[in-house]
Amino acid sequence: MLTLAALIGAAVVPATFQVTVCVVPPVQETAVLGAVTNPGDTVCAEALAYPGFRAAASQLGLAVLGLEMDAEGIVPAALARACRDVGPRALCCTPTFQNPTTATMSEARRREIVAIARRHRLRIVEDDAYGKVPEQSPPALAVLAPDLTWHIAGLAKLASPATFKLRDEIKHLEESAKTLREDRQHHKPRDPNELQRLKALVSSTPPRQGSAT
Repeated sequence: MLTLAALIGAAVVPATFQVTVCVVPPVQETAVLGAVTNPGDTVCAEALAYPGFRAAASQLGLAVLGLEMDAEGIVPAALARACRDVGPRALCCTPTFQNPTTATMSEARRREIVAIARRHRLRIVEDDAYGKVPEQSPPALAVLAPDLTWHIAGLAKLASPATFKLRDEIKHLEESAKTLREDRQHHKPRDPNELQRLKALVSSTPPRQGSAT
């Protein structure tokens, strides 16, 4: 039988890492934050962060320090500077399809973030609601740093009909981009109708940057 733990736990974190599944929507972030912080602590997050996270932090009496972002999400230098100058208790972030920017960290970026967190003994609260949406995605922060990371995931986004549509659109965009690259390499002209359809699809896809989990 496919269990919830197997679907969102065992597929994400190493077998040596204990997985606890707690079905408490939508207060899981508040519960985890309350477990790793004390009132008055500072926590870091993306500069554009999900309003629900900010509400949870406010409820717990936490100060939120927004970190500079780029196309991949949190900029490592900004996190390192915050750790050095402020000394936050935790980092709360969404590495895959960050809400609302849709930024996704590459594996290299995730390793940079983990290295900084490990250097400063910084706890990580990973909101991985969209982590299994892409058919292929970089390893979760919980995989790279199971000793530092509280991993939050669920079925709501994974089982949503919109998720399957999003997967199809992502796959089509990737295939179209690959075809365009190959055509450019061989100087092959593209069908104007196909280019117009691709342009329309791209314009209807949420931007990666400039929008806040």
